[in-house]
Amino acid sequence: MTFIRQYTDASYPVFQKEECVEDAVKLLLHSRLYAAPVLDGKQFLAMASLHELQAGLNEAEDSSSLKVSHLHFRSSVVLDIREHLLDSISRIADDTLPVIAVTGDDGGYEGVVLRDELFRDVASVFNLLGDEFTLELEVPSMGVKISEIVQSIEKNDAMVLSFGARAPEPDAAGMVITFRVHTSSLYRLVKNLEKYGYLIGYHSPYSGEGRDELRDKALEFMRYIDM
Repeated sequence: MTFIRQYTDASYPVFQKEECVEDAVKLLLHSRLYAAPVLDGKQFLAMASLHELQAGLNEAEDSSSLKVSHLHFRSSVVLDIREHLLDSISRIADDTLPVIAVTGDDGGYEGVVLRDELFRDVASVFNLLGDEFTLELEVPSMGVKISEIVQSIEKNDAMVLSFGARAPEPDAAGMVITFRVHTSSLYRLVKNLEKYGYLIGYHSPYSGEGRDELRDKALEFMRYIDM
């Protein structure tokens, strides 16, 4: 199972709200970090970015006495440690900071997750990082059965690893379904699906396979011309 808990880093630097902004900026610069959580004891208050902290210092009349609690930070996404990664990905996508705060059962701060790490793991779940192939089929927006398409793919010694479909436009007659597949012969799979009547909108480039057959057909055509 893929829960936010397994990605949570409890050792990531934090600021208490009464810390000096100057110290907070120094910590981020020294650690080469862009943002860090602001806490009130164990309660998460906000995610402070280096840009916001430096802007606060520049605007302050007495920067040496400026506390983190004196600044206003933009609202940020907070994840529950019990959430599943896929249930939270839409909110993660809405946040632009590289780190996201995580809270626990009692609402207390638990740590942070790295946004890029979460996106990379989603890509891993849907087999987007390996040597698998992409296959897009253009199908009618009504009446299509995904199970029949999967069956057609897998009877050609291929395995469907993941798939997805965008919601069709209101007036559209068709939609595109994208598959990630594992197969020893993408060329044969594509040709057979076309024989079944499927409209292939896109497939990953052939890695050398199919070239011999195309070359033979070209030579045959050239011999026919010579005759």
